[in-house]
Amino acid sequence: VELDEPPAKKAKTENSNGDSKPAAADLPIVEFDYMKAFMKEVFLSYGVTPERAETCSEVLIEADKRGIDSHGLGRLKPIYCDRMDNGILWPDKPIDIVSESETTALVDGNLGLGLYIGPH
Repeated sequence: VELDEPPAKKAKTENSNGDSKPAAADLPIVEFDYMKAFMKEVFLSYGVTPERAETCSEVLIEADKRGIDSHGLGRLKPIYCDRMDNGILWPDKPIDIVSESETTALVDGNLGLGLYIGPH
């Protein structure tokens, strides 16, 4: 998916009800592949490795595909980007297995992104 051309915008300044918010029919439709590619590029720009950036963007886009908007693209900037900017999260930390049993493991992500730590 090329990121050079943004999707066409259809949003209006006023909907049929006279509200300043656009009606749902007036909002642009952005393909999931485009959003995933955008998120991956953002993670790469922060220094996340390509494999982990793929995992991170896949986890977020799957939430959006399932209709769980609170855990998809909407978390990219306020949770992941802002926290990496503030040194709260790190783009590429090792994953340490502290202890392990047949059914569970205690994992230390060393303040890395849970998006790639969880699937590990």
